Amino acid sequence: MLKTFFACLVAAGAAEAVWAAEAQLAVARVERMPPLPAPLHVIDWRETARRYYRVAFDPDAEGQGLPVVNLAADRGHFGFDPYLVPERKRDPRGEAHACVLGVAGASLVGLDMTSLHGVDWVGPTIEWFDERTGIWANRPGAGKAIAHVVYEYWPLVIGTLIADACPEDGRFTDAVVRQAETLVQMARDLGHPGRLDLDQDYAFRDGAWEVRPRRIDSNRGSAAALAWALYAAYTRKPDPRYLDVAKEAIGWWLRNPGRYEVTHQPGPLVAARLNAEQGCDFDIERVLTIWCGDYAAYVPMLPAYQVMPWGVTAGTDFAGRSCDGLDGARMRHQPENGFYAFAMGSYHGPAWLLPAVRYDQRLARAAARYCLHAATSCRYFLGIDLDWHHQDHKEWRDALPDGQGYLFSYEGLRWEPFWGDASHAFRPYATGDVVALFSRRYEPATKATYWEDKRRFSARPDNIATYMGNSIGFLGAVYHATDVPGIIAWDLNATDHFPPPSHPTRLVHNPWPEKKQVAIDVGPVMCDVYDTVAGQFVQRGVQGKTTLSLHADQAAVLVFVPQGESPRREGTRLIVGDVTIDYRARAE
Repeated sequence: MLKTFFACLVAAGAAEAVWAAEAQLAVARVERMPPLPAPLHVIDWRETARRYYRVAFDPDAEGQGLPVVNLAADRGHFGFDPYLVPERKRDPRGEAHACVLGVAGASLVGLDMTSLHGVDWVGPTIEWFDERTGIWANRPGAGKAIAHVVYEYWPLVIGTLIADACPEDGRFTDAVVRQAETLVQMARDLGHPGRLDLDQDYAFRDGAWEVRPRRIDSNRGSAAALAWALYAAYTRKPDPRYLDVAKEAIGWWLRNPGRYEVTHQPGPLVAARLNAEQGCDFDIERVLTIWCGDYAAYVPMLPAYQVMPWGVTAGTDFAGRSCDGLDGARMRHQPENGFYAFAMGSYHGPAWLLPAVRYDQRLARAAARYCLHAATSCRYFLGIDLDWHHQDHKEWRDALPDGQGYLFSYEGLRWEPFWGDASHAFRPYATGDVVALFSRRYEPATKATYWEDKRRFSARPDNIATYMGNSIGFLGAVYHATDVPGIIAWDLNATDHFPPPSHPTRLVHNPWPEKKQVAIDVGPVMCDVYDTVAGQFVQRGVQGKTTLSLHADQAAVLVFVPQGESPRREGTRLIVGDVTIDYRARAE
């Protein structure tokens, strides 16, 4: 068993108390990431996200490509075009990826989206729930199929996120429950109970859903999205049918591993909550291994559609610059570490994984190392620390006042430019699909043209992607800095959607090779601090900033429990009042 230790400083001159810690899961892909990113540069993601949304949702913003949001004349509808192409259509009803996730992400970082810039952005998002078909759709009125993993399965999740962000509006919760009814009926047609087979598509015709032959080569990470949509509904309406299908979907995913873009993201949280709250026994190590993209170990041969297997970047090193912790496609025709990572999945990864640590503290060390890398590498999507030769639109970024250009996200980050870096001098490279792929203008034989034309498109925002960048608030919501670089007090409550009762909980990890003392803000109310990794109360009667000592490579999951309340055990749970503070409490 892996052992770590936690030392608690309760007063000046007090002796250190040291306890054996909960064994931590070692995930192969995370272990390929070094303890510290190179270079270590973590920006303030919460404040960056807040600044971004204030600009993105400003209907009067000025500058090339601005305003970003398309607000209807009656101010009752809004939309975002996927990219900031200057000649874009300015659609007042865009994709849920940009519109609904944008409102949810802004709400997560504390902006009041019922009144930002004098506009109610929350109310119109109900338009993305398709009343006729009973599901959340990527575009209003477009819920006629559930087949494509990104455009049809991911909106099922998006609808739950806006419902959780806006609990005061009952329309959203009602829509989540109604969607669950649709999904249960679909599951029956797919063979539930006991024979669920998600390698099929659905179409809505003549007022009903029907199975149809698969029209695209997809992958199986969508089972995690289906499971989440049902479990989210179950937390609001405890219908056993929702729970049964959620369990079967996760089990099916573990037997048929796969991932593609973002639909796999809820997997660890659903599995950890099912284990903790419903007494299931899903293999969390296997879940996280598949989630990271190492699922080839579980199947004898990857299907044809996995020509570019998707996963978390790890082990990257470009002249001393690492790009680990990003989510994207790994290019098989290139060396193993070739990748094209995308902003949306990379922003969502920490937000979905971190709350799972509340329910299973064995994930603490792996989650913290991955999240530190993600928080460091994601700055490249904003063009930060990249010169002209490492991004498409630096001149456009520099032209916007007050650093606003560095709030916007490229669609993706590649290990090298499109067709344009024979000497591999310009890795990594921030870009997108519009210029090089959608135009079909550049081919390997004419790669020099890319660099010639870049002198023109560097001053344009074509590859700036709102359908990716509008998710920045999900990373911002979980980020809390400490006084020690590289030690982040990750918020495990912020993105635990539809949660059971909880106390404030933070994950901290020391990536340095020596012991560090770190100041943790436990809030203004006097509390006792319980560490689920150590299985102990480690501080008593503290408030405000308190100092903790962390050994090298040590993780701690700190629960701020109201002072003086006595815990009781119920099975494997440690409970204070009506709040579970440890779902895996060890026997005394």
